[in-house]
Amino acid sequence: MLAVLMVWGACQEPVEGCLDIDAVNFNAATDFPCEFCCEYPTLTLALNYRAGLENFNINAPFEMQNGDSIIFTRAAFYVSDLSLIRNNEAFMPIDTIVLYEKVDDMLDSFTFLGNVGLINRRSFNINMGSFEESGLFDAVSLRFGLNESMNNQPIDRIPNQNKLAIQADSMHTFTPDGGYIFLKFDLVFPVTNSSRQVTITAADMPPVIEQLLPFQSIQGVNKTLNLAIDYLAWIEGVDFQNDADDVVRQKIVNNTANAWLFSQD
Repeated sequence: MLAVLMVWGACQEPVEGCLDIDAVNFNAATDFPCEFCCEYPTLTLALNYRAGLENFNINAPFEMQNGDSIIFTRAAFYVSDLSLIRNNEAFMPIDTIVLYEKVDDMLDSFTFLGNVGLINRRSFNINMGSFEESGLFDAVSLRFGLNESMNNQPIDRIPNQNKLAIQADSMHTFTPDGGYIFLKFDLVFPVTNSSRQVTITAADMPPVIEQLLPFQSIQGVNKTLNLAIDYLAWIEGVDFQNDADDVVRQKIVNNTANAWLFSQD
């Protein structure tokens, strides 16, 4: 019997695997480390769409605080620079994004380490990048829109697979100065049979939203951050029939902090 066990043991192939304890596929039973096989935790933004106490849906009518009926036929916006904060130090999920810069009138690509997501009603979970930091964090921050490096991209030159590529939602200004549309709402008002489009760009100075949130990040485990978006709170106080375009944009920008709510399960 002992001889059989010795022969069986001798025939065992050595196991190659990940020996990095920070990786999600860490395997303590591995005989020797693999090369480039470790997979690291990601931070996913899980989205919940609300219209007050109701679920938010495109093409569904909702009643605003002033009693007017409103229908969103499109609602899309960019977010970037998601960070978890501990002792006033920000830790950012890292996604490798190829960006471009002009050097001597030539476009040169460079690798940008950051994170970005385009949110619309079809988005439910957005992978914001790898996140290896563990421990307890006390706050979260998220930029409404894009940072300057992202916004200044030559839109027509970005490859289709890039997160900043031209989208079906046409989230681009296509003006001589370039730049992206950070938010686009297409709205219909059934009572008056009228419509209105709202677009917000960098010129409207959308904020970085920071909220206190105890967030536990476990070593070697994928993380999920919940973001509830209340579209009725986002347009609270807006008079779409009478407010000028710049007033509408500023009210929406100012309402953002009250319309976004972060949590962890």
